[in-house]
Amino acid sequence: MKVKDIEYVIDNLIKINTMSAIWGGGQWGIGKTYSVMEYLKTRHDCRFGYVSLFGKKSNDEVNTELYRKLYPIQKLWKQLTT
Repeated sequence: MKVKDIEYVIDNLIKINTMSAIWGGGQWGIGKTYSVMEYLKTRHDCRFGYVSLFGKKSNDEVNTELYRKLYPIQKLWKQLTT
């Protein structure tokens, strides 16, 4: 997929205004994450989060990381109260 194609997909996900995920495959080091993150920085009409799958061995590990990204205030509260 070319960079312009990725930007097109991102733009359409933003237009439908729903929580979505983008998954990109390819060789390590070709700039997949960089391209997406740089484009998202130019879009001030959306909020986004990033979770790397690198090193994750189970769905539970991915879900835990997603939860941490989506609910950082609860993480902070737990740190302050324990």
